[in-house]
Amino acid sequence: MIRLTKIDRTMRPRDIAPGVSLTMRPASSIDIDQAQGEAARVLAVLFTAPDTLEDFGLADYLPVTETDAEKLLGLSSYLTAALLMEQIVESWEGVSDDGGDPLPLDRASIGLFLLHPGMKQAFEREAYSAVRLERDEGNGFAASETGSAGAAETTAGDVERPATTAERGAR
Repeated sequence: MIRLTKIDRTMRPRDIAPGVSLTMRPASSIDIDQAQGEAARVLAVLFTAPDTLEDFGLADYLPVTETDAEKLLGLSSYLTAALLMEQIVESWEGVSDDGGDPLPLDRASIGLFLLHPGMKQAFEREAYSAVRLERDEGNGFAASETGSAGAAETTAGDVERPATTAERGAR
């Protein structure tokens, strides 16, 4: 059996693409729940207050109808990533505007960053790494001795002995 160390939840630089480093910590399930809840609140008012999307640099992106589920699902995923990034990223390096000037770590810049090809996926891969490991540990892929599937008790009865059922016990 092997033993893995505890998950590193400290703020530290993490290279997510060549030349791009985010000083961040891995997301917890609480961080993710909060980001998803906030994204849901933003989407709920989307049709009554569409200017909410301007904060994320998406002023031109508005679903036409409520039935445009594919766009809303993609938008929900995008907003969740942006809100999660606000929570767990402290600073970044290697992110600049067209003129080469460093961009501030704010909603508009996060929005542009996540729209850049591959950056949302790269961020999510790093952000969700700890949650995925914890999920797998809880599903029997142990990363610690307390999550070991090897300690599971056998629940099947002896096949040679008939099972006692409510009907048999009533006779």
